[in-house]
Amino acid sequence: MRSHLEAVIKAFKKELAAVQAKIDAHLRAHCELNQLVARLTTIPGVGRLTATIALAELPVVRSDSDPRALSAWCGTRRRH
Repeated sequence: MRSHLEAVIKAFKKELAAVQAKIDAHLRAHCELNQLVARLTTIPGVGRLTATIALAELPVVRSDSDPRALSAWCGTRRRH
């Protein structure tokens, strides 16, 4: 059983590495996205993976975007 689980973990790690390589290649091919990821990673606690997911999932955010709408989309709310 243990060897089977180790094989499954090894396969998942290999697949994860392949997906990460594809994401990295996509970011290298799209300079603007890569710059946005770099900018987001300057936020404390935000790493490359979090920044990449945020850009992939969030709507386009502009300086005139409604912060309340963005917070609602993220599932967060203002606390008093």
